[in-house]
Amino acid sequence: MIFGSLIACQSHQITLTQTASVEKNMQSGQMKISEKTEIIPGQTLKIEKDEAGMKYVKLLNGDKTVFKYIYKSKPANPNIMDAFYTQYVYFETGNEIKNMNLSGKDLQKIKLTVMINGFRNSSLIPVDKGNFDLKITGKNTLQFHIRLDKSYKKILQKDIIQIIKTDK
Repeated sequence: MIFGSLIACQSHQITLTQTASVEKNMQSGQMKISEKTEIIPGQTLKIEKDEAGMKYVKLLNGDKTVFKYIYKSKPANPNIMDAFYTQYVYFETGNEIKNMNLSGKDLQKIKLTVMINGFRNSSLIPVDKGNFDLKITGKNTLQFHIRLDKSYKKILQKDIIQIIKTDK
């Protein structure tokens, strides 16, 4: 379920009027897992570096819509330390969200970027190998599917498929 507002048009596009998000939580073995997707209109992505030279994503006011997917994994047992893991996947579209299919270096047209935070591991990687599909599947529904090339499997172990639907 998404919290926010979508406006659908007959030409298979969606325009957001405010930030929207969808979240789900689950448990897999000894790990608690949560997934969240935020869709933020009126923003654009920029990769910056801090004083130590570490790259990070900064959202700026702009004429795009930013998608931010967050995957968090942490031990179900609170006594296990340093086993947390969070990955962020960012991309941007026009403010009018339309069907698209991109692969390879064209993934940088939407600034597809993966950021990993975990114990002794932090990195930010612009993605230029793989496939990306975004489809408007209904009046207020969209789906995106990210399949990265196998060379990224140490970074992102699974495909990302998100279906986002409003209740209106």
